[in-house]
Amino acid sequence: MQLRTVLDVNVVDVQKRRNPSKHYVYLINVTYSDSTSHVIYRRYSKFFDLQMRILDKFPIEGGQKDPKKRIIPFLPVCHVVQMKGNTIFLQLDFTW
Repeated sequence: MQLRTVLDVNVVDVQKRRNPSKHYVYLINVTYSDSTSHVIYRRYSKFFDLQMRILDKFPIEGGQKDPKKRIIPFLPVCHVVQMKGNTIFLQLDFTW
């Protein structure tokens, strides 16, 4: 059996959840090299945790020694700005 690899990842939607507490979940479509795809669900906190692990493993690329040499992008802050029915409008804040 050949090992499949990830070819593409897209955030396709955001859902508001209430259990176990109120939070938002990102729906992410992952496409693999064997032409299959799956939707996975992740909270913003999981993206943040991943970012912290990447920065710990790659301090130079994360700009810890020289911020001008940072090549790992900052994680945008996400704000819910409006809700209409089942549609959630999000704003990503890229100002750090």
